[in-house]
Amino acid sequence: MLNGPANAFLVREYLATRFETFKWWFEPTDRPHEYQVVSLLNMGQDINRIVTFSNHEAQPVDIPDPELKALHAAFAKVFRDSGAGE
Repeated sequence: MLNGPANAFLVREYLATRFETFKWWFEPTDRPHEYQVVSLLNMGQDINRIVTFSNHEAQPVDIPDPELKALHAAFAKVFRDSGAGE
C-alpha cells in the first residue's frame, strides 16, 4: 500500500522534499477527493491551494488514500505544535 498509487502524487522536487519533512499537508474539504493545501512555508504560485485527486487513466488507478493523507496531516500538526519540526 505504501509503495503504490494509493500513496503517490506528483509535485515539483522541492515541494516533495517539503512534504516529506511535514512542512505542508492536505486538509479534506466537504467535496469528495478535494483537499485544501495547508503550508507552514510561503510556497508562492507553484501549487494550487485546492487540489482534487482523480483518475485520468483508461484503466482504474487508485487515487491517494484519504487515510494516508490524514495520517500525514496528523504528524505535520504534531511537529508544528510541538516545535519538533524546526
